[in-house]
Amino acid sequence: MTYPSDIYEQRPLENLPGLQYDPLNKKTLFAEDIANIGHELTAIEETMGIGIVPEGETVGSILDAQNGRLNDVESQAANTANDLNTLDEALGELTVKTTEWYTGEEVIGMWLDNRTLYRKIINTGSLPNNTTKMVAHGISNLRRVVNLHGYAFRSSDSFTLPLPFASSELGRVEILVAGSNIRIVTAMDRTNYTESYVVVEYTKTS
Repeated sequence: MTYPSDIYEQRPLENLPGLQYDPLNKKTLFAEDIANIGHELTAIEETMGIGIVPEGETVGSILDAQNGRLNDVESQAANTANDLNTLDEALGELTVKTTEWYTGEEVIGMWLDNRTLYRKIINTGSLPNNTTKMVAHGISNLRRVVNLHGYAFRSSDSFTLPLPFASSELGRVEILVAGSNIRIVTAMDRTNYTESYVVVEYTKTS
């Protein structure tokens, strides 16, 4: 029997009478040369083991099947990579949209004159002390402001103040858009409101 059913076993070999093995002689095939090849085959087959090929199959058919499985794995890996790229792109778009919603410019619809209506949230920081504070809104080509509102937050007691705030007794807070700035006017010290945001809804000239 032959491999893979059985391990090759080299039978004893002898040189012809009078012929002595000479490793420097490259023109004569000695019994030792053939025996060395047999020993190498035996070592390889012993390393691989017997019984690795099921009945009715060949080493070639097994290698073909393994190659098919590798192709399937490569195809699945490629599909997974495509899915990951799609997910990465979707997350990137979501991050951009989230960033634009929070600090950038967002399209929210159409105004009465069929112009695009935008919204932007501006971080205006702490409120001023009985004075006027100007904060650049960063809006280009501003045409009309159609809605302006916001809030201020006092962390000491978690109090939220709506903006604008109209009160003759507690001190009003005005918010306006003046040119390229948000103008905040307080009638008393409001510096304990250390956080404020103004939401601007507007149309543009272009």
